[in-house]
Amino acid sequence: MMPAKTYNVLFLRTSNAARWRGHPLKAHRSFEDPAAATGSDTETRAVFDKIFRQAMARIQAFVGLPLHNLGKDAILPEISKISKASV
Repeated sequence: MMPAKTYNVLFLRTSNAARWRGHPLKAHRSFEDPAAATGSDTETRAVFDKIFRQAMARIQAFVGLPLHNLGKDAILPEISKISKASV
């Protein structure tokens, strides 16, 4: 059995991160569940595309942070800002 991994930062679609080891930085942002989308193939695909763009915008904002210049205490407020930003 492989040992459990420890993570520093988690990006989750749900707010349930209790099962992760360590003390990762977390900022929750709910997204619409694309699997619950109804309608035509075009309409459901549009929902998946929208959620993907929203998630990617937040991940790109995180990746753009100057993490090498920020301590752990400074990173959490930045992650929180990203999670609350409109996309």
